[in-house]
Amino acid sequence: MTRFLVDLGLPVDLVRSKVLIGDMILLDGPFEEVGDSIVSQCLDNRVGCWAQIRAIENLTTHNCDIYAVWTVQEEVGLRGAQPAAFGIEPDLAVACDTTLCCKTPGVPDEDRVSVAGDGVCLHVMDGSMISDIGLVEDFERLARVRNIKCQRAILPRGGQDGAVIQRSRSGVRTIALACPVKYIHTVTEMSHKDDLESYHTLLTAWLETL
Repeated sequence: MTRFLVDLGLPVDLVRSKVLIGDMILLDGPFEEVGDSIVSQCLDNRVGCWAQIRAIENLTTHNCDIYAVWTVQEEVGLRGAQPAAFGIEPDLAVACDTTLCCKTPGVPDEDRVSVAGDGVCLHVMDGSMISDIGLVEDFERLARVRNIKCQRAILPRGGQDGAVIQRSRSGVRTIALACPVKYIHTVTEMSHKDDLESYHTLLTAWLETL
């Protein structure tokens, strides 16, 4: 598909007077609870922002400076994360994102990337970065001790903000956490409640170890 058509139901001349190149549009996908999952538009990446908020709200102790950064234009070149990382100069970084969950009819198991309900993904690698294996193992070890669901995942293509954070200045130890999302980049994105709960719970637990 090379073109996306939006029918405004208005005369052509009126549309031309109201709609300009670069105007933003929004597809309406209201938040719903469906069984054990939530469904909404833009879970990628509202979920990452939400996980940061909940993780910090639930902190009982920590011994580090925490910067929760919500960036822009990740989908068009990671443009927000790069200057943020350059300015903050972090020692460690956790990129909070979502990942594919292709558990749908006709998709082979090896192409599903993640499993809904198995917990937050420790994103081992994607097309843009390889997570610091020490951080992956730290998160995994903590998840076992605390009985928090998590799973490893590899995304064969695509990328996320962790890539430019990892490469910032002289390099930053970085891991990407990701919530499995079905039907990603649609107005009916779906995430399992267990994956959402494990996401912020594991992030809080890790922050409290620093």
